Amino acid sequence: MSNNRWEDEELENFSLEDILAEFREEKKDEPPVKVTPPRVEKKPEVKPVLDTPTPVIDQNLFDEIKAENNNPKAVKKQSKQKKGHSTFDIFRKKKTTVKKDLSRETSSHAVLADRTPTKAETTEKLSRTIDLNDLFENGDEYDDAQQAKNESYDKPSDYVRHKVASVRLGLLFAVLSFLVCIPAIYLNFGESMGIPVPEFISWDAHPFRYLIALSALELVSMLINVKLIWRGIRGTFTGSLNMFSAVALNVFASLLHAGFMMLNRDARESLPYCGISVLLLFFTAMGDYMRENGRLRACKAASASQSPHGVFISVRNDKVNLIKHPVEETEPFTKYVCMPDGAERFWSIAAPIAMIASVICATISSVGIGKIDRFFWAFAAITSVSTPFFLALCYGMPFNKITKKLSVMGAALGGWYAAFSLSGKRNLIMRDSDIFPKGTISSHGLKVFNDFPLDKVVSYTTSMLHAARSGLYPLFAEILKSHYGRCEKVHQLMHHESGGMQGEINGEKVLVGTESFMLREGVQLTERSSAKTTMYLAINGIPAAAFNLKYRLGEDVKTGLDNCMRGRVNPVLASVDCNLTPVMIESEMDLKSGTIDYPNIEERLDLVSEEQFLEYDPAAFVTRSGLAPFAAAVNFARRLRKVTIRNTVLSAVCASLGIAFMFYITFVGAYEAGNPYNVFVYMLLWTLSVYLLTMRCNVN
Repeated sequence: MSNNRWEDEELENFSLEDILAEFREEKKDEPPVKVTPPRVEKKPEVKPVLDTPTPVIDQNLFDEIKAENNNPKAVKKQSKQKKGHSTFDIFRKKKTTVKKDLSRETSSHAVLADRTPTKAETTEKLSRTIDLNDLFENGDEYDDAQQAKNESYDKPSDYVRHKVASVRLGLLFAVLSFLVCIPAIYLNFGESMGIPVPEFISWDAHPFRYLIALSALELVSMLINVKLIWRGIRGTFTGSLNMFSAVALNVFASLLHAGFMMLNRDARESLPYCGISVLLLFFTAMGDYMRENGRLRACKAASASQSPHGVFISVRNDKVNLIKHPVEETEPFTKYVCMPDGAERFWSIAAPIAMIASVICATISSVGIGKIDRFFWAFAAITSVSTPFFLALCYGMPFNKITKKLSVMGAALGGWYAAFSLSGKRNLIMRDSDIFPKGTISSHGLKVFNDFPLDKVVSYTTSMLHAARSGLYPLFAEILKSHYGRCEKVHQLMHHESGGMQGEINGEKVLVGTESFMLREGVQLTERSSAKTTMYLAINGIPAAAFNLKYRLGEDVKTGLDNCMRGRVNPVLASVDCNLTPVMIESEMDLKSGTIDYPNIEERLDLVSEEQFLEYDPAAFVTRSGLAPFAAAVNFARRLRKVTIRNTVLSAVCASLGIAFMFYITFVGAYEAGNPYNVFVYMLLWTLSVYLLTMRCNVN
């Protein structure tokens, strides 16, 4: 064990309480602990290229820690630390800062790799927009959230096993609802469309039979979709009105109108609106099936891998970064998939307004002008336009289509939580394995210099790449395996901004990097390669080997970057590989210079660190390597939010204009203008517009 390693272990065993007690002179009998820098024996035959001073913990550092703990604000901040973090984290953070400063004294472009990323401060603006967990977990006023609260959240694979039968049953109900729609449309709108209707059941010859037949078809459709009707009724009586409550009001209003016309012959001045209600039930059943099928597909795609990666949000320096990181728990994904979507949340507020407005407008149009017998017609007419056909399709249709595409690519979205959290100004963090996954980098030659053993050269290079978590490690691991070698322990690993890294292996100083890095560090290369992607190895300042590497940029990377550009996501390259630079990628893809952000080495090390401060649950799952599924998940999540919001706004406009127009028609008593066929055309045109706009966004 080296002297530096011994010093680190001594510092880790030295608690903060002991430090503070020492400076308060509470331990007068014990001698003070001194940490002195060990002597480093210099080898006379080899002159080191870069002498790294040993970190020294001095008196000023302990005084600073003491001042922080005596400060009430510092103590308050310390008490708010997350569970699992000890009070020694403060000392460890300061120790990291000392290492960072010493590295800068050695080289202005070098950063120690053994450093703990610090948690960035979150501004007030970001706190309002990124506080996602509390926003989506506080959903007791929504019907689906209350239902999900009573259930136990399982893993995605368990959800698939439990829900596959109910989703298929939902498709069956949607098909049966469509079959009921065919005779209902024929009876209700046949004569208006010029289609002959048999005389024994026509409106003109036998209106009572006509009303009985239409009411029976609506009752059959209600029985098929009794689950949806019950959700609306339960929401009404529990005080949590939703879109299904508006649908239930529409259905019962048309039934009351038809029943009143059966009892009162004088009220048969207008056709019933039963056909509109049957169509509404079909579209609602179809939208509910699409939403549930999308959830099922998302959970199935999330469970396709035993060790999936999650798309996390990391807030650092007022920037919101999207990072792909291994997932420890998959249960939160199922929870967020089942949460209410944006359309449901909006209509939990809009549905009570629409329902109250329908009752008030119907009352004014009938009782308000002294014509009480007109109430049921006015009520049915106004409610028929207050609930658009595509109400349940606003989110269900695009979500189902998007999950179908993403499941093929190896990604899954966490419902509306993903659509909300991945939207906005975001940075997509691309690592080595995202740009060049396993199999896209190959070795085209190895040359050993100065009679170094081949197994030693391969072992040292692989050890450095493994310690740095470089994307080149899988390739060199295979080479090392073929030589029956093993990785060595790397000490004091340091990354340089100039395109390389250095470390200490078995007491020897090792440099790995590009040709320019070697020349900058004073290594005299006797032989140079003409390839731009050649990586060199130097031991104790002497050239040891050169590796000729070939990088193949796959189509998935081009597709992923193209998705980022179209989705207006800022790509950030957080690479550790010395050959992987934005110039290399931009030249291969003919992109404009500066398209890809390239932060300094310190920020890149924080972004690739496995110890990320990921405060929020994963918004999406990625089950395949490469950039394409990662970028596609982000891009489609943003697109889902955009399409859902637009569809929801159109549904509100459709309902508002419909209520206003129908209120005027019922107020003046224009029965012909408010007949069910005109309502059918009005609602169908709005539904067609929503469908076409959804197709335009490449969701279908």
